[in-house]
Amino acid sequence: MNIMNLNPSEKIKEFRIKRGYSQEQLAEVSKISIRTIQRMEKGDTTPKGDSLKKIAMALETTTENLLKTDKKEDLGYLSLIVISSISYLIHPFLGILTPVLLWFAKRNKIINADLSGKRVINFQITWQILFFIFFVVIVNQGQPYIPYNSGITEWSNEIILMMNNQTLKIFTLIFYFINLALTLFNLVRVRKEKLPKYFVSFPFL
Repeated sequence: MNIMNLNPSEKIKEFRIKRGYSQEQLAEVSKISIRTIQRMEKGDTTPKGDSLKKIAMALETTTENLLKTDKKEDLGYLSLIVISSISYLIHPFLGILTPVLLWFAKRNKIINADLSGKRVINFQITWQILFFIFFVVIVNQGQPYIPYNSGITEWSNEIILMMNNQTLKIFTLIFYFINLALTLFNLVRVRKEKLPKYFVSFPFL
């Protein structure tokens, strides 16, 4: 693994593991709260100033080593990864496939592309699992159904049929609105140089 291809958050974790520290031990040695250490490793915050110096000293490295990376900054591409998930409106499979392809293509070349892509993909998989549990149990009355076997036209027809039932229409619109709202919310976050944040998401990647 080329450590220069890692983000600062990934470097902190990598150096910590190499030094044989747990998060609790690193917090004790660096005099930084364990909550802050956890947020740094998740990429929710970037170490700066005094915190950066304390982390570097505890990990026996330099501040430059923690911050320097061969990756490039590209907020436009990160935004594209986030907004690409909106393709679920065309077909459920595209809501996962499109961000996966964009994530895989640049995950080792753009700062935060790996973390951002994983968060987007994890949420889309979580959303689809929940949506299709609803679909199978309520709409299909317990009959197994895999939408990925359907073409765009067939899936569109399924959605149209659900829109004809007032109860199903409300639940379907709620599911779709939540996905769309979180996508737009995270598009704004990325443009502000923050990582995507989803309130319900299982860590598949």
